Amino acid sequence: MKTKAILIKICFLAVAVMCCLLPSSLRAQEARSGTNAMLILDGSGSMWGKIKEGHKVVIARKAIATSLRAFEDKLNLGLMAYGHRRRAACNDIQLIRKTSPLNPLTYSRLVNKIKPLGKTPITSSLQQATQNLNKKGGHIILLTDGPENCRKLPCTVISPQFAKTNNITVHVIAFAMQTKDAQSLKCLASNSGGQFFTPTNQSQLTKALTASLSAALKDTKGAIEQIAKPQNKRTKANLKLTAHLGPSSKALVTNVQWKIEKLTKDNQPEQDLPAWKSQKPTPNFELNPGQYRITTQYQDFEISKDINLKKGQDAGQKIIFNLSELTLPASWARPNSRSGFGKLLLEPQDEETGTQEPLIIALNQQQQTQLIPAGAYKLSGIENGQLQTWFIHAQAGKPTPLPIWQTTGRLKLTLTDATTGKPLNNPLVQVFETSQDQKTKIERARSSARTPQFDLKAGQYSLKISQGYAHKTINVNLKAKKQTTLGVKLNLAQIKITLNNNTPIGQYSLAISRKNKSGRLPLIDTLSTLDQTITVSPGTYRLSLRAKDTQTAISKTITLAPGKIQDVSFATKTSQVTFKISNRTDLLSKHQIFWRLFEKSGTLIWQGAQTEAQLGLPTGNYKITAEIGDDKYAKAFSVKGDHKKTIDLAKNKQK
Repeated sequence: MKTKAILIKICFLAVAVMCCLLPSSLRAQEARSGTNAMLILDGSGSMWGKIKEGHKVVIARKAIATSLRAFEDKLNLGLMAYGHRRRAACNDIQLIRKTSPLNPLTYSRLVNKIKPLGKTPITSSLQQATQNLNKKGGHIILLTDGPENCRKLPCTVISPQFAKTNNITVHVIAFAMQTKDAQSLKCLASNSGGQFFTPTNQSQLTKALTASLSAALKDTKGAIEQIAKPQNKRTKANLKLTAHLGPSSKALVTNVQWKIEKLTKDNQPEQDLPAWKSQKPTPNFELNPGQYRITTQYQDFEISKDINLKKGQDAGQKIIFNLSELTLPASWARPNSRSGFGKLLLEPQDEETGTQEPLIIALNQQQQTQLIPAGAYKLSGIENGQLQTWFIHAQAGKPTPLPIWQTTGRLKLTLTDATTGKPLNNPLVQVFETSQDQKTKIERARSSARTPQFDLKAGQYSLKISQGYAHKTINVNLKAKKQTTLGVKLNLAQIKITLNNNTPIGQYSLAISRKNKSGRLPLIDTLSTLDQTITVSPGTYRLSLRAKDTQTAISKTITLAPGKIQDVSFATKTSQVTFKISNRTDLLSKHQIFWRLFEKSGTLIWQGAQTEAQLGLPTGNYKITAEIGDDKYAKAFSVKGDHKKTIDLAKNKQK
């Protein structure tokens, strides 16, 4: 009796030990005796083919990883592949994973190791898949990009009678296949009561896989729920996320994007598992215990944070951006009426923000608020020099108004053409602050807007309103916290230059001088291009056209009335004149001869160093001189008409 009792205890202990040593995944697999599913993945060489989004095998890997996440621990899923080990073998079929509780990370790693290579033995794969499913049958998900090419007929294996008898359902996903080839596999789904999909991109493929897995889950749900009911404790963590500008501000409700990445032991994002993403302002994620990285993006700002989630944890994460909304004057958000602040410069002024680079805010985005990191700043206009300067302190989560009305006045201008009454097309307004003695002027602002607006400290200012070379100057006195509105009318006239012998205008420059009250003609500007209409103020002008190679001038005087457009033409016929000294063949003369050309009045109009000179000269009287070492030559000559002429100074050496 004692021996029998001892034997019973030994057997009992052996059974207990065996149960403990049995892998948990296998025990779970045996416990979940409901319908299983098998994914058959095409590993043939054609899966390296490309569609718009990339290689089909890469797209399939991403779609599988994305679709599996929703079925974690809810479905028993096996994995089979064909054509991935040998190039031309119709028996290259491998059961990579038996049906077992789904772990998306493990499954994705197995899928990512499949490298397309050989043929497409669909029929034999279906036969082996049905054999590996348990006696209660199951769902087969066939993902292929091509038809059977091993001389067999898949639908002879999955006939209606076979599918009914063995409780087999086949879902066909014909990925990026030609219509004719895809239709050859549709019978597999229709014979077994499965679904048939023809996706052509990653999004469609993900939806097809999700629908197929959902159909399999529907059959297994009852059995899984029976196992799940006794387990009262949650195995996953619930992660709730909110984003805030500041610690005490409300959660952001728009423009927030979330990304959650599983981290490896090396604290790097898990490459075999796609990130969880959401554009909901306050999303919830159910995640397995482990290390994760949260990346939150709001407009142009991004924050990353690593967290450790525990089993069954309810974790709430409050992401703080530490941003403030800088509120700009409403007029600055409209490019056509801003106050000359093309850009604003924010320079950090404290230790918290001092490590940051200065911020530049462009005012052409039609936005009245701009997000800036919390901290103290010196703010100034930078497009046109120093316009104004403020010191502001931006608090996280709170608006930061620009204090323009505490010390400034506002100047608003309407600019029109005095003749037509229409707005100026290309105005330029310069604002100069004048000193008390009216002698010193410092430019404080400028704008090219049609209806410019300026916010300036109280004081005396001189405004110069220009369009082209037409301008007008007015004085204004600004008072703090008050707006001054001015309508400015500008008298305009226009000049159009034409050259009447079709000589390229790029060979000439035009000097423009305007007669002042004293009768003098101070130079306004010298233009190197003459292909545009010149806008000026009404008055008397002298126009001097000069050939660029000789600076010989042809001058005309004109008087312009307001609103007048005057066409001024110049006769620019020139003669090609060559200068040389024929009797000088010595080494010194071959090296260089220093030439000078004078008008009859004695004005130097050209000089150069070369052995022989050639110039284009208009009709007139001239004098040419030449120097070779200590030897000097000179000769007076005249040019008429449009012809070629040679001037030889061989007999004109000066004693």
